[in-house]
Amino acid sequence: MSANTDDVQVRVVCHSDRERVIDLISTVTSEEKQLQTGAYQATPTWERLLSEGICYEDGFVLLVAEVEGHIVGFTRLTSGACGPKDRHVGNVGIVIQREYRSKGIGSTLLEELLHLTPDLGCSKLTAEVIASNECSKHLFEKFGFQVEGVRHQQFRIGDEYVDEILLATWLPTEC
Repeated sequence: MSANTDDVQVRVVCHSDRERVIDLISTVTSEEKQLQTGAYQATPTWERLLSEGICYEDGFVLLVAEVEGHIVGFTRLTSGACGPKDRHVGNVGIVIQREYRSKGIGSTLLEELLHLTPDLGCSKLTAEVIASNECSKHLFEKFGFQVEGVRHQQFRIGDEYVDEILLATWLPTEC
């Protein structure tokens, strides 16, 4: 499957995308050892992301990447995990279907997300990446993320304990 960034439509998720996004999560997590999650979990946060797509007041958004009518990736941002004290921090996650990786889709998603972050009230972005996931780490570093720390042996994937890298970037403030 070939796609370039001209073929990709990035937009806020809509309610009718729900099953396609869950299917993408299931597909990617079943074949990958590079992701923290093992399968879709219907948490209150994910339910809101899938039903509302974007909420400026609460600082969250779910963007999907579509190629020829197929959802091939997404990025999500959630903020305020601990309440108002960290409301300025947006946590970013990204998933791209295997055959669409290294085609600029991740960069396109992050570019679109960065356009929204000021309106979402975020001044700092964070991401967590499995240490062996060099592609994801490189993508975030390309957008100015830097390593803030490492959680050693944070996850057990199969019989192996793996580290998690904590990345972050501060967004430019306007005067």
